[in-house]
Amino acid sequence: MNKWLAITACYLGVSSSVWCVDADSLKYELAHASTDTEKVSLLNHLGMAYNEEGSDSAILFLDQAHKMSQQLGNKKYKAITEQNFGCYYIAKSSFDTAVGFHQEALETFIQLSDTFNMAEQYAHLADAYQGTSQYEKALPYNIQACELYDKIGATAKAVTLRSHLSEIYMQLNDPDRALEVQFAVLKYQPREEVKQYIPSVYVNIGYIYFQLGKFEEAIEQFTLSRDAAREIHSRLEEGIGIAFTGKCLIQLNRTNEAMPLLLQAEAIFKEVNSKLYLTKVHVNMMEIYNDLGQYKKAKYFAEDAIKNSRELKILWIENLAQYELAVANVALGNYKEAYEAILAHKCVNTQLWEEIKTKEIADIQIKYQSEQKEKENALLRKDIEMQQKVRNYLIAFSLAGLLLILLLLNRFLLKRKANKELVEKNNLIVRQQKELAEAYEKLKETNEEVQTQAEILEEANATKDKFFSIIAHDLKSPFNSILGLSELMLKNFDQMSQDRIKSYVAAINSASNTTYNLLSNLLVWARSQSNHIQINKEELNLAELIETSITPYMENAEAKKLSVRNEITHGDTINADRYTLTTVFGNLFSNAIKFTRQGGSITLNVDRQPGHIAINVKDNGVGMTEEVVKKLFKITENCSTAGTEEEQGSGLGLILCKEFVEKNDGEILVASSVGKGTTFTVRIPLN
Repeated sequence: MNKWLAITACYLGVSSSVWCVDADSLKYELAHASTDTEKVSLLNHLGMAYNEEGSDSAILFLDQAHKMSQQLGNKKYKAITEQNFGCYYIAKSSFDTAVGFHQEALETFIQLSDTFNMAEQYAHLADAYQGTSQYEKALPYNIQACELYDKIGATAKAVTLRSHLSEIYMQLNDPDRALEVQFAVLKYQPREEVKQYIPSVYVNIGYIYFQLGKFEEAIEQFTLSRDAAREIHSRLEEGIGIAFTGKCLIQLNRTNEAMPLLLQAEAIFKEVNSKLYLTKVHVNMMEIYNDLGQYKKAKYFAEDAIKNSRELKILWIENLAQYELAVANVALGNYKEAYEAILAHKCVNTQLWEEIKTKEIADIQIKYQSEQKEKENALLRKDIEMQQKVRNYLIAFSLAGLLLILLLLNRFLLKRKANKELVEKNNLIVRQQKELAEAYEKLKETNEEVQTQAEILEEANATKDKFFSIIAHDLKSPFNSILGLSELMLKNFDQMSQDRIKSYVAAINSASNTTYNLLSNLLVWARSQSNHIQINKEELNLAELIETSITPYMENAEAKKLSVRNEITHGDTINADRYTLTTVFGNLFSNAIKFTRQGGSITLNVDRQPGHIAINVKDNGVGMTEEVVKKLFKITENCSTAGTEEEQGSGLGLILCKEFVEKNDGEILVASSVGKGTTFTVRIPLN
């Protein structure tokens, strides 16, 4: 690339952390670290802090971190240390060694599915190959890193890395792809975190056009860079855009337009104290003044550029400045000074040439060593594969020979004892068959027991879950209503009307009744589950039993204006437990009220059947689907639904009904149709 002015993208770099912590403070923390993982982290930070300072002490701390991470068996810490080794060797220009460390770190991060650190390794590998001018190898790693950064939303990383990608394409003589990459970066422009990079992107695009000789297009991009820099208040980047515009105007022989821009850029670089860019502007100005015949000014800027370039150790600037100084001195008649400048120019030119040749030779050596190493690795892999094959063949032949010997020996022994062993084997088979049959029967019994226990356990778990569900939700909800309404009454009692107080009291009463009924069912159910309910059968008058069961719920039926017809006469008797059946018929009647609309009807009657008496509780309410009916009496299913007027329930009542009916040697049946109603039938044996 042209050395007048480097592309000025503000690279973030590709290391995973910014190592700006003071080394002494890190050493203090290391001395007081309490865990090994904390020590590994601090050793890594120390290593990279010294690496930033260019100190070889970095390698000592990284070695310690690597050993400790291996002892801990922590793959991520080990990979991070290997990554930092790679960064250290990149800084030392030992790119081949750096590649090895970053490849190892990459393999680990792929295993750990650590996308961010995978992207970091791809970026480091691209950087290492770019450092040795192996741009073809750098290209795929850079592209992979950019894609991963985009995937995880690391926009700043993706933007800065694409500046490297653009440079790679330029080195591969593909300016169209380089421009495509830079224009793609501009798509990120609306994002706040990208604004600081936009001036540099425009400069990069302009510089590509400059290299292609498209100076008008370059001026347009450099002007956009200047405006973007002003927007983010970056005076340095503003000066760079202006200076580049002047450079393009020089190439278009519009010197009169270029000089004011260069003077403006010079003022900005002085303001921000940038000696590097100030020197580069002075190089351009000395060329212009020599072309305009203003040799004294050209001499002044040439001498200034020589002085600054020596401080900055930039040979190509000094080389150019010595030449322009010689031109100015010849024009001014200062032949001695001109001769000295020519000699200095030749000396610096020789140094510069040697430096370029040395770098080219070093790059060639690195490429050669890298290729040789790849060839050696390939040969080594082939040798290992061949040795493995030979070893496998030897093992296979040995096993085959041994197996053959054993087979022959076995056949020889079998022939000697054929008759005797045949009898023994037959006897053994008979015994084994008998034992297998016995074992099978035992296993079958065991499996049945296990299945039974599993079913019992499942039901017990469902019972427990149901119990806690009721306590956690169904029992808590009415209390919330009671507490909320009573609190409102307490706070606003003096301002409330009698009707409002009456409505609140009615609501509290309703919630209290709901809670009481639920708690009663819960206590009864708990007693049932613990087998504490005793069944005491006696001869009961069925009409009296039904009347006793439904009386507590008649007020609720009247509130919904339901027609209740009790067709059970006093002549019917059953032999059953009074307490449990009172609970059964009370629950069934309460359910009928709950799911029957205003003005509906509920009928209770009896069917006399051979050996049984069937008591029916029939309503013309909302009814149920077949799926709901199948789930009604299962503790593992949640069948609790709100009534026609949002009455709440727990789904526990029907489960109690089923258990209590079965304890009385009866059964409970359901017939229901959606929209037409439901009939619950309790069948009790007569004897």
